[in-house]
Amino acid sequence: MRGRISEPFVGWILATLGVAPYEDTAPILGRELLDLGQAIRRMKIERTVLAALSKTEELLPQAVVSLPDKYELCTPSKSDIAQAKDWSLNWEENFGSWCDEQRRLGVAIRSGDVLCGLAIGRFHKNMSFVGFTMMEGNPSKEHPFKGHVLDTVELFGLICAQAVGANELRLFNPLEGVIPYYLNCGYELVAGNPPYCVKQV
Repeated sequence: MRGRISEPFVGWILATLGVAPYEDTAPILGRELLDLGQAIRRMKIERTVLAALSKTEELLPQAVVSLPDKYELCTPSKSDIAQAKDWSLNWEENFGSWCDEQRRLGVAIRSGDVLCGLAIGRFHKNMSFVGFTMMEGNPSKEHPFKGHVLDTVELFGLICAQAVGANELRLFNPLEGVIPYYLNCGYELVAGNPPYCVKQV
C-alpha cells in the first residue's frame, strides 16, 4: 500500500537515519508532499551526494594543485544563490525547480567567506549518466579556486557517477566560449537538444 507522508515526518525519518539536512539548504524532499517510496529514494540519493561531497574534499588535494588552505564543498543553499545574484547565470530563477528535482545533486565551492563556484544537476532516471545543467565560477579574477572550478565539479560528478554505476558525465548547455576548453579537457560535444559535452566515466 502506498502511503503519503508530510515533510516534517520525513524530516524525523531523515534524522533517525542520520541524514539530517543542512540548515538553509534546499529542502531534501522538495516542496510537495511525497509518497513513502519517493521519500526513501530521495534519502538514498541524498546519502550518495553527501558521501560524494566528503570524498571529493578528501581527494581534491591529490587532483588539483595550488588549492587554498581552507575550503568546503557542500550542497548549494539559498544563501549561496543570493551571493551569486550578480554572476552571469540566473541562479535564482533555476534554483526553485532544482530543489523540486528528486534526483538532484549539486555542489557549492567555498573558501572562507568566498563562494568560488556553483554547480547543480541531477542523476538520470535510470542512473545511466550524471548531468550538470548549470555550472559557474565566481567572476572575480582573484577568487581562491580560479581555474579549478571545473576540476572540482568534475571530480564530484565522477564520484557520484561511480557510486550509482553511471557511465557518463554530461555538462548541458555549455557556453560557446568554454566549449574549446571542455574539449581540451577530454569532453566530446554532442549536438543534442539541449547540446551537451560528455565524458565517459
